[in-house]
Amino acid sequence: MILNCTLYRPINIFFQPSFSAGKTQKLKEFKEGLDTLLKWDELTHSKNNRVFISMKTDELIKQAETFLQRQKESGFKITPFMIGITGASASGKTFVKNLFLKLLSKQAESRQWNEQHHGPLIEDIAHDNFYLNQEHRRASMTNIEFRKTTNLDEPKALRMDKLQQAVELFRSGVGLLLPHYDMITCRRTDNSAYKPPAPFMILEGIFALLNQPLHHCFDLKIYVDTDTNTISRRWWDRAESRGISNDEGGQAQFQKVMEMYKKHIEPTKEHANVVLNGSVPETTLKEAVQGFSNLLLKTFYPIQTSEFEPQADD
Repeated sequence: MILNCTLYRPINIFFQPSFSAGKTQKLKEFKEGLDTLLKWDELTHSKNNRVFISMKTDELIKQAETFLQRQKESGFKITPFMIGITGASASGKTFVKNLFLKLLSKQAESRQWNEQHHGPLIEDIAHDNFYLNQEHRRASMTNIEFRKTTNLDEPKALRMDKLQQAVELFRSGVGLLLPHYDMITCRRTDNSAYKPPAPFMILEGIFALLNQPLHHCFDLKIYVDTDTNTISRRWWDRAESRGISNDEGGQAQFQKVMEMYKKHIEPTKEHANVVLNGSVPETTLKEAVQGFSNLLLKTFYPIQTSEFEPQADD
Protein backbone atom coordinates (compact mmCIF):
# COMPACT_ATOMS: atom_id res chain seq x y z
CA MET A 1 0.00 0.00 0.00
CA ILE A 2 1.48 3.31 -1.08
CA LEU A 3 0.79 6.61 0.62
CA ASN A 4 1.51 9.66 -1.49
CA CYS A 5 2.77 12.91 -0.03
CA THR A 6 3.33 15.26 -2.95
CA LEU A 7 6.24 17.57 -2.33
CA TYR A 8 6.17 21.34 -2.84
CA ARG A 9 9.13 23.61 -2.25
CA PRO A 10 8.08 27.10 -1.16
CA ILE A 11 8.97 29.95 -3.51
CA ASN A 12 9.82 33.41 -2.18
CA ILE A 13 8.59 32.61 1.31
CA PHE A 14 10.62 35.00 3.39
CA PHE A 15 10.12 36.16 6.94
CA GLN A 16 11.72 39.38 8.10
CA PRO A 17 11.33 39.96 11.84
CA SER A 18 13.61 41.97 14.04
CA PHE A 19 16.74 40.06 15.00
CA SER A 20 18.41 42.90 16.83
CA ALA A 21 19.04 40.81 19.93
CA GLY A 22 22.03 38.46 19.87
CA LYS A 23 21.75 34.73 20.46
CA THR A 24 23.15 34.91 24.00
CA GLN A 25 20.59 37.52 25.00
CA LYS A 26 17.75 35.55 23.43
CA LEU A 27 18.75 32.38 25.28
CA LYS A 28 19.06 34.31 28.54
CA GLU A 29 15.55 35.71 28.12
CA PHE A 30 14.24 32.29 27.12
CA LYS A 31 15.62 30.71 30.31
CA GLU A 32 14.14 33.54 32.37
CA GLY A 33 10.79 32.93 30.69
CA LEU A 34 10.90 29.21 31.52
CA ASP A 35 11.81 30.00 35.13
CA THR A 36 8.90 32.46 35.32
CA LEU A 37 6.45 29.79 34.10
CA LEU A 38 7.68 27.31 36.71
CA LYS A 39 7.52 29.95 39.47
CA TRP A 40 3.97 30.91 38.45
CA ASP A 41 2.95 27.24 38.61
CA GLU A 42 4.58 26.76 42.03
CA LEU A 43 2.99 29.87 43.56
CA THR A 44 -0.46 29.40 42.00
CA HIS A 45 -1.14 25.67 42.37
CA SER A 46 -0.73 23.08 45.09
CA LYS A 47 1.97 20.46 44.62
CA ASN A 48 -0.47 17.79 43.39
CA ASN A 49 -2.23 20.15 40.98
CA ARG A 50 0.68 21.79 39.19
CA VAL A 51 0.38 21.95 35.43
CA PHE A 52 4.10 21.36 34.77
CA ILE A 53 4.80 17.87 36.09
CA SER A 54 8.33 18.21 34.76
CA MET A 55 10.34 20.52 32.56
CA LYS A 56 13.86 19.76 31.26
CA THR A 57 15.04 23.36 31.26
CA ASP A 58 18.61 22.65 30.17
CA GLU A 59 17.43 20.53 27.25
CA LEU A 60 14.93 23.21 26.19
CA ILE A 61 17.65 25.85 26.19
CA LYS A 62 19.93 23.59 24.13
CA GLN A 63 17.08 22.99 21.66
CA ALA A 64 16.48 26.74 21.49
CA GLU A 65 20.14 27.37 20.72
CA THR A 66 20.10 24.72 17.99
CA PHE A 67 16.95 26.21 16.46
CA LEU A 68 18.35 29.76 16.44
CA GLN A 69 21.42 28.48 14.62
CA ARG A 70 19.27 26.58 12.14
CA GLN A 71 17.18 29.70 11.65
CA LYS A 72 20.24 31.81 10.96
CA GLU A 73 21.74 29.28 8.53
CA SER A 74 18.49 29.27 6.53
CA GLY A 75 19.09 32.90 5.58
CA PHE A 76 16.10 33.84 7.73
CA LYS A 77 13.66 32.12 5.43
CA ILE A 78 10.78 30.53 7.32
CA THR A 79 12.35 27.90 9.56
CA PRO A 80 9.65 25.83 11.25
CA PHE A 81 9.87 25.51 15.02
CA MET A 82 8.62 21.95 15.46
CA ILE A 83 6.29 21.03 18.33
CA GLY A 84 5.42 17.39 19.08
CA ILE A 85 2.56 16.60 21.47
CA THR A 86 1.70 13.12 22.69
CA GLY A 87 -0.10 11.26 25.45
CA ALA A 88 -2.78 8.61 25.80
CA SER A 89 -5.98 8.65 23.77
CA ALA A 90 -8.34 11.14 25.50
CA SER A 91 -5.49 12.53 27.63
CA GLY A 92 -6.18 16.09 26.49
CA LYS A 93 -3.35 16.35 23.95
CA THR A 94 -5.71 17.58 21.21
CA PHE A 95 -6.96 20.27 23.58
CA VAL A 96 -3.36 21.39 24.19
CA LYS A 97 -2.65 21.41 20.44
CA ASN A 98 -5.77 23.48 19.76
CA LEU A 99 -4.69 25.96 22.44
CA PHE A 100 -1.35 26.48 20.69
CA LEU A 101 -3.14 26.90 17.35
CA LYS A 102 -5.67 29.36 18.73
CA LEU A 103 -3.34 31.40 20.92
CA LEU A 104 -0.52 31.75 18.38
CA SER A 105 -3.03 32.63 15.65
CA LYS A 106 -4.54 35.26 17.94
CA GLN A 107 -1.09 36.69 18.61
CA ALA A 108 -0.48 36.83 14.85
CA GLU A 109 -3.66 38.88 14.37
CA SER A 110 -2.87 41.26 17.22
CA ARG A 111 0.68 41.83 15.91
CA GLN A 112 -0.50 42.32 12.32
CA TRP A 113 1.14 39.21 10.90
CA ASN A 114 0.60 39.36 7.14
CA GLU A 115 -0.75 35.86 6.46
CA GLN A 116 -1.41 36.63 2.81
CA HIS A 117 2.26 37.46 2.31
CA HIS A 118 3.97 35.10 4.77
CA GLY A 119 1.38 32.31 5.07
CA PRO A 120 -0.05 31.06 8.40
CA LEU A 121 2.02 31.60 11.55
CA ILE A 122 1.21 28.08 12.76
CA GLU A 123 0.14 24.87 11.00
CA ASP A 124 -1.05 21.48 12.23
CA ILE A 125 0.23 18.14 10.88
CA ALA A 126 -2.63 15.69 11.50
CA HIS A 127 -1.11 12.47 12.88
CA ASP A 128 -4.34 10.48 12.44
CA ASN A 129 -4.41 11.12 8.68
CA PHE A 130 -1.60 8.59 8.33
CA TYR A 131 -3.72 5.61 9.42
CA LEU A 132 -3.90 2.73 6.95
CA ASN A 133 -6.94 2.72 4.68
CA GLN A 134 -9.42 0.18 6.10
CA GLU A 135 -12.56 1.39 4.32
CA HIS A 136 -13.41 -1.92 2.61
CA ARG A 137 -12.68 -3.97 5.72
CA ARG A 138 -14.82 -1.63 7.82
CA ALA A 139 -17.73 -1.81 5.36
CA SER A 140 -17.67 -5.63 5.30
CA MET A 141 -18.04 -6.03 9.08
CA THR A 142 -20.53 -5.20 11.77
CA ASN A 143 -19.50 -2.47 14.22
CA ILE A 144 -18.82 -5.02 16.96
CA GLU A 145 -16.75 -7.26 14.66
CA PHE A 146 -14.65 -4.36 13.44
CA ARG A 147 -14.01 -2.90 16.90
CA LYS A 148 -13.09 -6.30 18.37
CA THR A 149 -10.63 -7.12 15.58
CA THR A 150 -9.11 -3.68 14.95
CA ASN A 151 -6.35 -2.03 16.91
CA LEU A 152 -5.78 1.63 16.02
CA ASP A 153 -3.47 2.14 18.99
CA GLU A 154 -0.44 0.24 17.77
CA PRO A 155 2.26 1.69 15.50
CA LYS A 156 1.59 -0.70 12.61
CA ALA A 157 -1.90 0.79 12.23
CA LEU A 158 -0.22 3.87 10.69
CA ARG A 159 2.28 4.52 7.94
CA MET A 160 4.87 5.66 10.46
CA ASP A 161 7.54 5.84 7.75
CA LYS A 162 5.47 8.34 5.75
CA LEU A 163 4.59 10.31 8.87
CA GLN A 164 8.26 10.63 9.76
CA GLN A 165 9.12 11.61 6.19
CA ALA A 166 6.47 14.34 6.25
CA VAL A 167 7.72 15.73 9.57
CA GLU A 168 11.31 15.80 8.30
CA LEU A 169 10.28 17.62 5.11
CA PHE A 170 8.22 20.19 6.97
CA ARG A 171 11.16 20.76 9.31
CA SER A 172 13.31 21.56 6.28
CA GLY A 173 10.75 24.12 5.07
CA VAL A 174 8.96 22.03 2.43
CA GLY A 175 5.19 22.09 1.85
CA LEU A 176 3.25 18.88 1.14
CA LEU A 177 -0.03 17.51 -0.15
CA LEU A 178 -1.19 15.36 2.76
CA PRO A 179 -3.76 12.58 3.13
CA HIS A 180 -7.05 12.73 5.06
CA TYR A 181 -8.46 9.93 7.23
CA ASP A 182 -12.13 9.55 8.18
CA MET A 183 -12.46 7.98 11.64
CA ILE A 184 -16.01 6.74 10.97
CA THR A 185 -15.57 5.15 7.52
CA CYS A 186 -11.86 4.37 8.10
CA ARG A 187 -11.12 5.71 4.63
CA ARG A 188 -7.86 7.49 3.84
CA THR A 189 -7.78 9.81 0.86
CA ASP A 190 -4.27 10.58 -0.37
CA ASN A 191 -3.15 14.02 -1.58
CA SER A 192 -6.23 15.54 0.01
CA ALA A 193 -5.00 18.99 1.04
CA TYR A 194 -1.88 21.12 0.70
CA LYS A 195 -0.08 22.14 3.88
CA PRO A 196 2.55 24.89 3.63
CA PRO A 197 5.51 25.17 6.00
CA ALA A 198 4.97 27.70 8.78
CA PRO A 199 7.08 29.33 11.52
CA PHE A 200 5.43 27.00 14.04
CA MET A 201 4.32 23.47 13.16
CA ILE A 202 2.60 20.99 15.46
CA LEU A 203 2.28 17.22 15.25
CA GLU A 204 -0.12 15.86 17.85
CA GLY A 205 -0.88 12.16 18.24
CA ILE A 206 -0.30 9.04 20.28
CA PHE A 207 2.90 8.18 18.39
CA ALA A 208 4.32 11.68 17.95
CA LEU A 209 7.38 10.81 20.07
CA LEU A 210 7.47 7.08 19.32
CA ASN A 211 11.03 6.63 18.07
CA GLN A 212 14.32 8.48 18.02
CA PRO A 213 14.30 9.60 14.36
CA LEU A 214 10.84 11.10 14.86
CA HIS A 215 11.19 12.77 18.25
CA HIS A 216 14.58 14.20 17.26
CA CYS A 217 12.73 16.31 14.67
CA PHE A 218 10.99 18.35 17.38
CA ASP A 219 12.25 21.42 19.20
CA LEU A 220 9.50 21.27 21.86
CA LYS A 221 8.36 17.79 22.94
CA ILE A 222 5.25 17.71 25.13
CA TYR A 223 3.75 14.71 26.90
CA VAL A 224 0.26 15.16 28.37
CA ASP A 225 0.07 12.97 31.49
CA THR A 226 -3.49 12.23 32.62
CA ASP A 227 -4.92 9.88 35.26
CA THR A 228 -6.72 6.77 33.97
CA ASN A 229 -10.13 7.72 35.43
CA THR A 230 -10.10 10.99 33.49
CA ILE A 231 -8.95 9.18 30.34
CA SER A 232 -11.80 6.67 30.65
CA ARG A 233 -14.45 9.36 31.13
CA ARG A 234 -13.23 11.45 28.20
CA TRP A 235 -12.82 8.44 25.91
CA TRP A 236 -16.42 7.33 26.37
CA ASP A 237 -17.71 10.91 26.15
CA ARG A 238 -16.36 11.19 22.61
CA ALA A 239 -16.88 7.57 21.54
CA GLU A 240 -20.30 8.09 19.93
CA SER A 241 -19.02 10.87 17.65
CA ARG A 242 -16.47 8.37 16.31
CA GLY A 243 -19.05 5.68 15.61
CA ILE A 244 -18.19 3.64 18.73
CA SER A 245 -21.04 2.21 20.83
CA ASN A 246 -20.86 1.17 24.49
CA ASP A 247 -21.26 -2.49 23.54
CA GLU A 248 -19.03 -5.54 23.40
CA GLY A 249 -17.06 -4.06 20.49
CA GLY A 250 -16.60 -0.69 22.16
CA GLN A 251 -15.52 -2.29 25.44
CA ALA A 252 -12.99 -4.45 23.60
CA GLN A 253 -11.59 -1.41 21.80
CA PHE A 254 -11.23 0.58 25.01
CA GLN A 255 -9.42 -2.32 26.66
CA LYS A 256 -6.98 -2.39 23.73
CA VAL A 257 -6.53 1.38 23.99
CA MET A 258 -5.40 1.09 27.60
CA GLU A 259 -3.15 -1.92 26.90
CA MET A 260 -1.46 -0.12 24.00
CA TYR A 261 -1.10 3.03 26.10
CA LYS A 262 0.95 1.13 28.66
CA LYS A 263 2.95 -0.72 25.99
CA HIS A 264 3.67 1.96 23.38
CA ILE A 265 2.72 5.44 24.56
CA GLU A 266 3.57 5.82 28.24
CA PRO A 267 7.25 4.87 27.62
CA THR A 268 7.59 7.84 25.23
CA LYS A 269 7.20 10.21 28.18
CA GLU A 270 10.96 9.95 28.72
CA HIS A 271 11.53 11.67 25.35
CA ALA A 272 9.49 14.75 26.32
CA ASN A 273 11.17 17.93 27.52
CA VAL A 274 7.86 19.16 29.00
CA VAL A 275 5.31 16.98 30.80
CA LEU A 276 1.92 18.65 31.31
CA ASN A 277 -0.72 17.57 33.78
CA GLY A 278 -3.74 16.69 31.63
CA SER A 279 -5.99 16.24 34.67
CA VAL A 280 -5.99 19.91 35.75
CA PRO A 281 -8.85 22.25 34.74
CA GLU A 282 -8.84 23.46 31.15
CA THR A 283 -8.45 27.07 32.32
CA THR A 284 -5.18 26.13 34.04
CA LEU A 285 -3.84 24.43 30.93
CA LYS A 286 -4.84 27.48 28.90
CA GLU A 287 -2.84 29.80 31.16
CA ALA A 288 0.23 27.57 30.89
CA VAL A 289 0.04 27.26 27.10
CA GLN A 290 -0.58 31.00 26.81
CA GLY A 291 2.63 31.67 28.70
CA PHE A 292 4.55 29.17 26.58
CA SER A 293 3.13 30.57 23.34
CA ASN A 294 4.13 34.10 24.25
CA LEU A 295 7.64 32.95 25.15
CA LEU A 296 8.10 31.00 21.91
CA LEU A 297 6.89 33.89 19.79
CA LYS A 298 9.05 36.43 21.62
CA THR A 299 12.16 34.27 21.33
CA PHE A 300 11.94 32.84 17.84
CA TYR A 301 9.58 35.00 15.77
CA PRO A 302 9.25 38.44 17.38
CA ILE A 303 6.73 40.13 15.09
CA GLN A 304 7.70 43.75 15.55
CA THR A 305 8.73 45.34 12.28
CA SER A 306 8.83 44.68 8.57
CA GLU A 307 12.40 45.90 8.39
CA PHE A 308 15.13 43.32 8.37
CA GLU A 309 17.83 43.67 10.99
CA PRO A 310 20.58 41.03 10.93
CA GLN A 311 21.08 39.00 14.10
CA ALA A 312 24.16 40.09 16.03
CA ASP A 313 26.95 37.56 16.25
CA ASP A 314 28.19 36.54 19.69
